[in-house]
Amino acid sequence: MMRSKESIRQEAQETLKSLNNARRSSVTQLLHDRLFDSDLWRNANSIGVTMSQDIEWDTYPIINRAWREKKTISVPKATHKTRQMTFYAITSFDQLEEGYIGIQEPIEEKATKIEKQDIDLLIVPGVAFTKDGYRIGFGGGFYDRFLADFSGETVSLIGTEQLYNNLPHDEYDQPVNHIITDQGLIYCYKNRKES
Repeated sequence: MMRSKESIRQEAQETLKSLNNARRSSVTQLLHDRLFDSDLWRNANSIGVTMSQDIEWDTYPIINRAWREKKTISVPKATHKTRQMTFYAITSFDQLEEGYIGIQEPIEEKATKIEKQDIDLLIVPGVAFTKDGYRIGFGGGFYDRFLADFSGETVSLIGTEQLYNNLPHDEYDQPVNHIITDQGLIYCYKNRKES
């Protein structure tokens, strides 16, 4: 019998919490190096990414690198009631404030709204993944809603500890097209065609 999303979510979060500093540091560096070396990154002028916190892989260096390369970087503001996200381009961390569940979010008056179709590459967070791109996130459903009609490229950055053979998923779950792990790049969309 397939385990519930909630039990897998808890297990994956515990795994991430238990990583020692050396493992976390080396994986973070590998994920960033692989991302910056990828065509996904090179071909993207506009990138969407969530501000990381706690057990998530650090996204601050990604944002700094994008600014250095003159790419547009946008971060989401969540509307809790409707579970919707709107992305805003930021050019400084001063344009952020604490928002939904403590996540750093753009201050609308200080940032520039970016339309969904203007994001070339979206870096999608989550705690557990399969090689065909299905994911279990933090339970809010924000990204599944956003991805339902998103036409840009999607990638998730994960440690191999977060890879599962199977995960429960339903018609509303939106898989990502690529996963970068500390061991390499997975072409999830190809795996979905083969399965």
